[in-house]
Amino acid sequence: MIKNILYAWCIVMTVAITACSEDSLTPIDELNSTIYDPESTGNTAVDTQINAFYEKYGSKILYDFPASDLYFGWSSSDIKWYVPVEKEGSESYIKRMISFLENDALNEYPPAFTKKFLPYRIFLVDSVCDNKEYLESKLVDVLELKTHGIVIAHVSKDMDDLKEEDWQGMKSSINTTLLNSIYTAVGVEPTDFNATNEARFMIDVLQDPLGEFTDLEYSCYSATVINASPIYGGDILYYILKPSTNEDFGYYVSFIMKTPKTKIDRVFERFPKVKNRAALAYKFMLERAETDLIEFQRSTCPDDPLPIDYFSR
Repeated sequence: MIKNILYAWCIVMTVAITACSEDSLTPIDELNSTIYDPESTGNTAVDTQINAFYEKYGSKILYDFPASDLYFGWSSSDIKWYVPVEKEGSESYIKRMISFLENDALNEYPPAFTKKFLPYRIFLVDSVCDNKEYLESKLVDVLELKTHGIVIAHVSKDMDDLKEEDWQGMKSSINTTLLNSIYTAVGVEPTDFNATNEARFMIDVLQDPLGEFTDLEYSCYSATVINASPIYGGDILYYILKPSTNEDFGYYVSFIMKTPKTKIDRVFERFPKVKNRAALAYKFMLERAETDLIEFQRSTCPDDPLPIDYFSR
């Protein structure tokens, strides 16, 4: 339902949408959903990955497409400069990026949750600018489109030079796009939740006097956030950077869905402000996004589930 709402307004565009093989992406029916024919480009390994990804998440990965598919929108301002994936010699990079999406970038949330909110179209490109013309300062790793799509760059030899922080940056941007799709669907952001964040730009590094939580966990919980960006020197945690607003909300959503009840209980007992913020995040998702995070938690943690009424007690 939510994902269909996100795509509904895109369908009014009279644009022929094509994927790796022509006519494989087709807008259809009153549900404003999208169907795809299985890929059959002769590149069996890549096609198999793309088809399996679509079956799992309901989103189509495209790497060979007309330029109009990438930038179609309401005006010429939606046109973006980009370099397409090379037709020859790019198979390994395409496969690596798909594997990164499935095995790393999208692991923050349960697959069923991701399927509900992940943009319908994922365009793989060599390079892309958040601008109509090329400007080096406008080059981006990940670009969110107005038409419920996302563009991911570095599907080229450039991928060989990416460092761990580059991959983590892309992961963060991809998950931000996923969360933005929630806000787009419901028309508002979680302002009540956002207003309760007490973290400073630099989060103090603290040690748990009880030895129950790691330094990173204890420091984050004390600052009312679930996770942040730690900076290490060897094994030493030097400092912690405050998460962005989207990251902050996303960490809470993930925490509720993927954490066993025993740990959630303990965190909430020791950090009441974290409990309050978690309740606000849960309420927003339930009332605005029609998504019960506890249902996902009970599926993810069947041996230590939360009771259905956990946040209403």
